[in-house]
Amino acid sequence: IAVAAFAEVWHPPGIERVSVAPFTLLGLVLSIFLSFRNNACFERWWEGRKLWGQLVYESRSLARLCSALLADDAPRRDRICRLGIGFAHALAAKLRGRDAALAALPWVAEDDHARFGARLNAPDQLL
Repeated sequence: IAVAAFAEVWHPPGIERVSVAPFTLLGLVLSIFLSFRNNACFERWWEGRKLWGQLVYESRSLARLCSALLADDAPRRDRICRLGIGFAHALAAKLRGRDAALAALPWVAEDDHARFGARLNAPDQLL
């Protein structure tokens, strides 16, 4: 567009002899490059989405398993389920560059929070 505007305003002699082939090739190369770059970004996003979906699925499976196996021991069952929920929140916060211990605080008991809060990788400590 800039070349067309320049040629319209200031028409130098010999501009009629400039071929459109270099511009066509440049546009083709640029479109292929942007297409590959866009596909790579989408693949990274999709892989992250699949992994997060797998984490949610496994967390729900763990909660169902705890409900079935620890039906008599409600405090232990609730603690395990809350640690799983806290792990998901702490991991999301860690991946976004936020305070993971603070994100898991509503889901984790005070004694557990004191144990993992000072660690470098709070989500791993929750596991």
